Amino acid sequence: MFKKTVVLATAVCLAWSSFVATGGVWAGEGKQASGESEGKQASGEEKGEETRAVRMIVGRGDDGWAIVDIRKVTGTLVLVSPMVGREIDLEESNRFAMFHGRNAFNQKIDLRLFNMAVPGFQSAMFLKRSNGKPGVKIRYRSGPRLEDRMVPMGDDNDLRLLREYIEHFEEIQKGEYKIGKVSRIAQDADYPRYTDEEISFEARAPRFWVGRRVPGQLVLKNGDVIRGELVPVYEDGQILIETDLDTRRIAVEEIDRLRTLGDRGTGAMRTAVMSGLGGASSGALMGALAAWQAGGSVKETALYLAAIFGTVSFIVGLMRGSESARGSKEFVLGPLSPGKGKKGEQEEARE
Repeated sequence: MFKKTVVLATAVCLAWSSFVATGGVWAGEGKQASGESEGKQASGEEKGEETRAVRMIVGRGDDGWAIVDIRKVTGTLVLVSPMVGREIDLEESNRFAMFHGRNAFNQKIDLRLFNMAVPGFQSAMFLKRSNGKPGVKIRYRSGPRLEDRMVPMGDDNDLRLLREYIEHFEEIQKGEYKIGKVSRIAQDADYPRYTDEEISFEARAPRFWVGRRVPGQLVLKNGDVIRGELVPVYEDGQILIETDLDTRRIAVEEIDRLRTLGDRGTGAMRTAVMSGLGGASSGALMGALAAWQAGGSVKETALYLAAIFGTVSFIVGLMRGSESARGSKEFVLGPLSPGKGKKGEQEEARE
């Protein structure tokens, strides 16, 4: 009895360490593979801007291609603090621990900007938007390109809180200064300084990324419908779609709309089967190792844990597969009317 208890405890410890180690990888892969996270995060970022967006397909180098909403954004420059000048560059971002997400220095500051972790960050410039509210223009590297995005901020108090954070950062690091919900900087202070300098730029909000083969359908402007697998290749203004007969090159300018085809059932079952097989194999190995270390029956323990781990992994895989499998979505290319075009990237379309 003692040996069986030791065997089981050892196996459980091994399983726990294995699942905890891989859980983060699964979470990361789920976001990466879905191709939808960027679009959902970006939706509404340019809300309040007057310029109409144009939905286009653009290349992403070796990372395939993406559907993005492109619009011209205009605002007037706001100087937050004399310590950072016109913009916050990469060195200042690192110095003040900004655009890296929440950390020990800003975790208690009620400022939405500190929630943002921007991969490929290059610079940030603060603007007064056309609706009178502040925002931050973020420049970041996306594959071979430098792209810009406008992220809204709340009000003038957010800018004053940011100035307070920058100018008292060393004291905050030492625990000698705390920032409240309302900034201690007076509303009529020299900074933040609103200027009349107009800043215009092209903002790109990703809506859908094709980084792997995706079942899909293209509707061309001449009415032709092509169904097959969308291939993550963009060359000379053309994308590839593999049909039952051949692989066709389609010029982006000829496409009226694109529709991804749902594979929720098959995707979930594929994930469940692979997860179940992996769990059974891991369980057998862990059982054999645990039995060998504790002097128990290797064959009996390996089969017992393989069955348990395989079943649990199959169920977990089925749940994860159902969540991450892609639903059907339609994207109409070209100029977007205000308030339209969002349903396609935020809700699953019914077939």
